[in-house]
Amino acid sequence: MAGDWRGSLRARLMVGVVLLAAVGMVAVNAVSLVGLRLNLVDVADTTLTKTRETVQHRVHSRRAPIDEDDLNSLIPDGAYIALVDGRGRVVAQTPARDLDGRTRSRPDLPTPLPDGFAEQIVTVSARGMPVPRYRTLSFPLGHSATVRPTPGAPPQRFSRVVAAKSLQPAEDVVYWLIGADAAATLAVLGGIVLLSRGVLGVGLRPLRDMATTATAIADGDIDQRIEVARPHSEVGEVGTALNRAFDERQRSEEQLRQFVANASHELRTPLTTIRGWAQLHLHGLAQDPALIERAMLRIEGEAARMHSMVEELLLLARLDQGRPIAHAPVNLGALADDTVTDARVVAPADRSPSRRRTRCSPAATRTGCARCCRTS
Repeated sequence: MAGDWRGSLRARLMVGVVLLAAVGMVAVNAVSLVGLRLNLVDVADTTLTKTRETVQHRVHSRRAPIDEDDLNSLIPDGAYIALVDGRGRVVAQTPARDLDGRTRSRPDLPTPLPDGFAEQIVTVSARGMPVPRYRTLSFPLGHSATVRPTPGAPPQRFSRVVAAKSLQPAEDVVYWLIGADAAATLAVLGGIVLLSRGVLGVGLRPLRDMATTATAIADGDIDQRIEVARPHSEVGEVGTALNRAFDERQRSEEQLRQFVANASHELRTPLTTIRGWAQLHLHGLAQDPALIERAMLRIEGEAARMHSMVEELLLLARLDQGRPIAHAPVNLGALADDTVTDARVVAPADRSPSRRRTRCSPAATRTGCARCCRTS
């Protein structure tokens, strides 16, 4: 049963349609998700650029040391900022927890921070875990500023700022869309399966009708033909070609039957003649040597005629075509004499008792001249 399913044209077409649809939908979804993620990363990069401008402006205009509250106000929600001194050490950074008490991850920065680190925006993993990742930008202030890491602690100088924006919200959106796209793709593919099953069932119905008609013709109902609704369609062209093939087959069978009938008729005539001459001899009616000679000649001639017919039949069987018509002169006198003589032999009861039997001389038999016969 499984082999029949795999060999079914309807099943193969359905599988092909579903596979093409699935590949197309997956490709479109993948392109859209990649584009969305790139757009979200670009938004994060834009946020970092604006953060750099904001931090530089506020630090330049501030004379007092920056405290923890000021540090949180320098960055947008979900961002991270670290203040680095001249030796590359982080002297202050956003707290590990936000105002709601939830744990806040931090980017994994090298210690000490090398010169030139993240002068262009780069992606950095979170500390101790592969996700979330951060888009990170490092920039100098151009002058020294002070920060108070904790209340009551002495202020410390810093000359460099590292800002980072978490990609967790963007990745959450992408993952949610992956799940939504997968569910939508499966639902659409299920609909395509049902729709293609119905459409293919209707589209392939003419082929099933052709198979039914062909089976009926093979079973002997040779007068049936395929209904062709649209001759110029692909299915219509197949139906027209099959109808022509069925017509040719029927015509060939009729020609074969006619040929067999004609061959039987042609063979019956010499057989009847041979049988008549043979019975004439067996019944003792052919006592005259000339008549016996005539009988033998006629039997030999009809046998040769039958041999020629059999040879022609064998030739037709080998070549499946007729031999070309041969033109030769015919002695009508001999033909008439043979016909009359054969008729008298085959049907002797038709002769009148008063009629005298005629016998022909061997010379007349060989020449076929009816006027040379003499009356006994």
